[in-house]
Amino acid sequence: MRTQTTTTHPIHLRIAVLLIALVAALAGCSAAFNIEGSWQVTQTTGFGQAQQGAIITFNGQNANLYSPQDTYAVQTNNGTTQLTVTGMLGGTSTFDVTITDNNNITLSAGTTKIVLKRAG
Repeated sequence: MRTQTTTTHPIHLRIAVLLIALVAALAGCSAAFNIEGSWQVTQTTGFGQAQQGAIITFNGQNANLYSPQDTYAVQTNNGTTQLTVTGMLGGTSTFDVTITDNNNITLSAGTTKIVLKRAG
């Protein structure tokens, strides 16, 4: 008659294997950038309401780059993030968004460049 034996692994080994599996599962994940919130314009030149020291707010629907009630949309395609802003009078601009980190971004369109730092 055969006796069946079970092997138990020390708890620290089981935890290590679990952590390795978790890290491997999350390796391809990254937190998506969220532009919502208040940003301060940090460069010396600007346009519209985006002047040095001004606070630009993105509330999920409206922003105040050109006027108090601009609408906007953020799209990311193939690693490139773009912000499309439509002013109250209907003019539309698309900016490339360079994300330095979650608190610092640059909006660029042609020769126009707006440097923003998350406020607060």
